[in-house]
Amino acid sequence: EKDLRDQALFNQEKIIANAAKTAIQDKAQLNASSQSTTQSLEKRLKESDAALQQCSALTTSLTNQVEMRDLQIKVLREKITPSETLVIP
Repeated sequence: EKDLRDQALFNQEKIIANAAKTAIQDKAQLNASSQSTTQSLEKRLKESDAALQQCSALTTSLTNQVEMRDLQIKVLREKITPSETLVIP
């Protein structure tokens, strides 16, 4: 009877040890996966930031070009006299 109890306790200890080993392995795998995911997200964030900066620079450039065109149009309009704009039938 004692041998049966000892065997049962030994089996329980093996089950607990295996569960603990699996839990430790799962935690290590989860940590590695989490670290990899974090690095991937940080990389994407940097890429997004770079793209936003490029968009901002492009927007500024286009705004400046539009303002320059508006000034050129204004200057050209001021140079044209009313007699030059009349169409004689």
